[in-house]
Amino acid sequence: MRKTLIVLGLVASVSIAGCSSDNAGSAAKKADDTTAAKTKTTSTTQPQFVANTQNTPGTLKDFVGAKSDAHDTSCKATGSKWIATGKVTNSSKKPAHYRIYVSFLEGDTTVGLSQSDFAPVAPGATHAWSGSVKTSGKDLRCILRVERADA
Repeated sequence: MRKTLIVLGLVASVSIAGCSSDNAGSAAKKADDTTAAKTKTTSTTQPQFVANTQNTPGTLKDFVGAKSDAHDTSCKATGSKWIATGKVTNSSKKPAHYRIYVSFLEGDTTVGLSQSDFAPVAPGATHAWSGSVKTSGKDLRCILRVERADA
């Protein structure tokens, strides 16, 4: 009985909508189009992707992930650039080559990517690094990928 009432209610709703005037339908369609356009505009981010890299992450020969070697990291806007800085301390027993990629993100959208390479860093030694991209993004966050290989 309850299913029958629900089906009759749906049929009545469709019938009433089918009998409405074209003007009412056009107004509803315009409202739907406007909502869709607003949704599309606000949810679609056009990245201003800036790459300052020479290599694909993971291409350092015999690399190992070394994010735990990175410390004292900061990420901030300076004029028309965003700059990430920090230090790495070689935790291995051999001199090492480091490659640090910094992804500059606005929300979930990458707006810039930089790469810093340096070697050799002696075992236990600390080396300062920096990476930057020219972007007008606001409130960016920086994500690091740190690679280490024997020098």
